[in-house]
Amino acid sequence: MGSYAYLKFGDFEMMVSKSQVVPESMVIFRESDKREFKEKFDDSDYSRYVYTNSAKIIKERLAIMGYTLNKARRTFDEERKGALQELKDRYDEDKWLPLLDRIKILETATFNKWVKACKYISVNKLEFDYSYSVQANAPKGASPLVKYLLTNDDYGSFGFPGSDIYDVFRIFLEFIPDNTPITMDISDLVNGGYYESNEKVCDNLLNSLTYNYPINEKIIILTEGSSDKRILESSLPLLFPHLAGYYSFMNFEDSNAAGGAGYLLSTIRAFAGSGITNRIIAIFDNDTAGGVAIQSLRKTKIPRNIKVMQYPNIKIAKKYPTLGPSGVKLLDINGLACSLEIYLGRDVLENTGKLRPVQWRGYDNTLNQYQGEIIGKNEIQEKFSKKLSVCTKNPALLKQKDWEDLSSLFGAIFKAFQE
Repeated sequence: MGSYAYLKFGDFEMMVSKSQVVPESMVIFRESDKREFKEKFDDSDYSRYVYTNSAKIIKERLAIMGYTLNKARRTFDEERKGALQELKDRYDEDKWLPLLDRIKILETATFNKWVKACKYISVNKLEFDYSYSVQANAPKGASPLVKYLLTNDDYGSFGFPGSDIYDVFRIFLEFIPDNTPITMDISDLVNGGYYESNEKVCDNLLNSLTYNYPINEKIIILTEGSSDKRILESSLPLLFPHLAGYYSFMNFEDSNAAGGAGYLLSTIRAFAGSGITNRIIAIFDNDTAGGVAIQSLRKTKIPRNIKVMQYPNIKIAKKYPTLGPSGVKLLDINGLACSLEIYLGRDVLENTGKLRPVQWRGYDNTLNQYQGEIIGKNEIQEKFSKKLSVCTKNPALLKQKDWEDLSSLFGAIFKAFQE
C-alpha cells in the first residue's frame, strides 16, 4: 500500500504524497515546528511525527514570501487566459470531448468563484479524484467549477492557473480560523523507514531546494545602467562564447530601473538583506561616483554570494585627454572618469584621429576628487555597435579591432568568485 505524507489544513487534506515529502510543501514550515508524540493505535503505542503551526503563522510566512490574496488574484487573472488556451490547443489536437466542458468552465471562471469553490471543497473535506468527470461522478451539490478543481489537483494545485501551490495555500487559508493547525504529518514515512525519527526533514528538504540552485544557475551581473548591460551582454558571446552561458544580466528595460551608481547601490543593499542565494556580481564604473558608492558599502554586511567591484584600471586611461578650465591635459582618469565607454577600444574612442576627451564635472568631497564624463557618449556607443555587428557577422575581423580593454574588463568579472 505504501507510506504517505499528509499536508493538512485543519482536518482537510491539502496534499498527499507517496514515499516522500514534496520539498516545496515544506517551505511554509521550519524545523522548529517539528513535534513528536505517542498515540494509542489498536492498543499499541504509535509514534507520530508532524510539523505544525497555526494558520495565522503560516499566513504570515506566506506574506513575507510575497503570497497574499491580492497576489493570488493577480496570478489568476494573468494566467487564466494561458491555461484556457492550453485546453483549447489540447482539444484541437485530440478532440477529447470532456475538454469542451473544462474550457466552458474556465471561460466563465473568476477569482471570486475560484475562492468560493475552494471553500466548498475545504468545508466539505472533499478529495480530488481523477475518475470524476465535469458532468458526473462528483459529490452531490458540487458546482461544475468544484468538479473542475477536484479533477485537476496536482500536488495541491487544484488546477489553479499558473500552478503555484503557494497561491493556492493562501486561498485556502483565507476562510479558516487563525488558530487552525496547519500540519505536515510524516509519521507514516518515518515508521515506514523512509526517514529517521531524528532526521531534520524540513531543513534537509529546504536545502535540497537551494543547495544546487546557486551553483547551477547563471551568475547575475548588475551594472549601473541599461547601456552598460546591453554592451556587455552583446559582447560576451562574441569575445568569450565558451563562458557566455554562465552569466545573465539584469533586464533594466523590463524593470523600469533608472540606473546609475545610486540605483546599483540600492539594489546591492536590497539583495544583501534578502537572503537571496544566487551568485551576483555588482560592477560599478571606474569613476568617482562608483568609488563613493563602494565606500558607502563598508558598513553594509555583504554576503559571500555577492561580489562588488569596479571596472579595472587600464593602460589607455593613465594618460587620457581631459578638458577642464585650463584646457586639455593628459591625466590618469582611472578611478575618476572611466565609464564603460573608455573600455570599448581606441578604434571607437578616436574621432578624426584623436581620443574623445573627458570633461570634468562636479567635485566630490567624500573622495576629494572630481567626477569626469567622456564627451560624445552616444556617438561612441553607436560606433561600438557597428564594430560589434561587423565582427559578429565575420568573427575573422576580431583580430583587426581593439578589444583589449573590454577583454580585461571581462577578465575581472571572470575572477570575481575565484578566492
